[in-house]
Amino acid sequence: MSKALIAGINQVAIDKGLDREVIFEAIEAALVSAYKRNFGPVANVTAEVDRYTGEMRVLTEREVVDDVISERTEITEKDARRYVPTAQVGDVVRVPDTPEQFGRIAAQTAKQVILQRIREAERDTVYENFAHKVGEVITAQVRSTDTLSGAVTLLLDDKHECLMMKEDQIPTEKLRRGDFVKVFVVDVHKSTRGPVIRISRTHRPRAGRAQQSRRDRHGARRGSGG
Repeated sequence: MSKALIAGINQVAIDKGLDREVIFEAIEAALVSAYKRNFGPVANVTAEVDRYTGEMRVLTEREVVDDVISERTEITEKDARRYVPTAQVGDVVRVPDTPEQFGRIAAQTAKQVILQRIREAERDTVYENFAHKVGEVITAQVRSTDTLSGAVTLLLDDKHECLMMKEDQIPTEKLRRGDFVKVFVVDVHKSTRGPVIRISRTHRPRAGRAQQSRRDRHGARRGSGG
């Protein structure tokens, strides 16, 4: 799993334009949560993922004492020096505390975090792609219609599905699966389930925007002629 983990993170970082360190930190935070959830709450738990080997381990802080009463929070000076050679009684040291059965949980946790980051990156991409199109007219294809609500599912850019509600449709128009239609991008905003794109067949571009567009095209033609 270790080599596969590093390869997966590298691929996701390249494909989705993500920072590798952000992914590693998200996995480490998730490992701490998984540890506490499965093995009980412990104060000052940290997790580390080796950036080269992919090895995952959990560390807990323990106080160096003469006589150990609680093995989960205390450690003898002799044992502490296996990890921190200069450890003395009264010090607090971080020591590995990765249960044998934690490997499977850690692997599943890492996969879940990577998949979550992929989904988040895809959502951000969709938002960025359409946020700058607000106020513009684009072409969409009808995928399906809901006879009860009247909503129509449209395909934008051949890959993003979007609902056009009944109030945003032309009352006399009957849309069928496969039809290509022009729609106005009314608004784009983020939600917990991803970006929400509102499109309409009844809205029209503002006159100022249309006039500016014509002026831009006219200026481009004059410039090319010069």
